[in-house]
Amino acid sequence: MQSGSMGGAGVRRSLVVVDGPNVACRHGGVAQRRFSVKGLRIARDFFTSRGLTTKIIMPEYMTYSGKHGPRPGAPQVDDLAGLQALVREGHVALTPSQDYDDSYALSYARSKSAVIVTNDRYSDYIKTRANDTTQKQRLDWVRANCISFTFIDDDFLPNPDFKWP
Repeated sequence: MQSGSMGGAGVRRSLVVVDGPNVACRHGGVAQRRFSVKGLRIARDFFTSRGLTTKIIMPEYMTYSGKHGPRPGAPQVDDLAGLQALVREGHVALTPSQDYDDSYALSYARSKSAVIVTNDRYSDYIKTRANDTTQKQRLDWVRANCISFTFIDDDFLPNPDFKWP
């Protein structure tokens, strides 16, 4: 990908990992604690329309309904059938419900030299999981490979100042 652009010729990194809960809750409204499946689709479509591959990573429990549904206090999924369709179509990778989904997203992105779409600063990852690299190396990686974003209504806006590593 060209430095500072979100598409076009010269693509170097073709995989974008989407922090599913982070993106969905930003679109759904953080204060409302609503998990917007539409927001996931909007972010995915933004990158795929630019020739990039996306993989949304999120905990499996978010796809359950009824008594096995999301954990107490978890955001409410606004379109469970739509989310389950994204899973069936292969757009979503589910992490085990008992595990920390951010660890999977970070590990996968690092192993694939990908970037992550998230507003999470991953401070817990930087500070407490430093068994294979130093905290500074992890901080540098997060700063270089995480694309912050916002939504204005249904328009997805990745950080225009992000420089592709």
